[in-house]
Amino acid sequence: MTIADMRQEVADVLTDKGFLASTYIPEQVYPEQAIALVGFGDPYLQPADNQVYGAVRLDVRLKVTIISPIAGSNEEATAALDEVIVSALEARAGTDWEIEGLEGPG
Repeated sequence: MTIADMRQEVADVLTDKGFLASTYIPEQVYPEQAIALVGFGDPYLQPADNQVYGAVRLDVRLKVTIISPIAGSNEEATAALDEVIVSALEARAGTDWEIEGLEGPG
């Protein structure tokens, strides 16, 4: 599996949960539905903890940026963001992905 395949797998799972998922940053974004951008984490590649003799294992770190749909008030926007975060977390059920953290807008 290539790194691009890994990014696409994450995007496909999020698409199945109703996100408009992309493995690249689109030129323009008009969020009428939740958007998930699957990009590069920091570090992007690092040696895995479970090395075996005769092989090199790498961990791939991806960063998923969630953009909630446009909402009317700040209260509605916060509620919409909460919903898409929960939906994104639920999307990883049945996968072997690990979540290292969640960051707010900033």
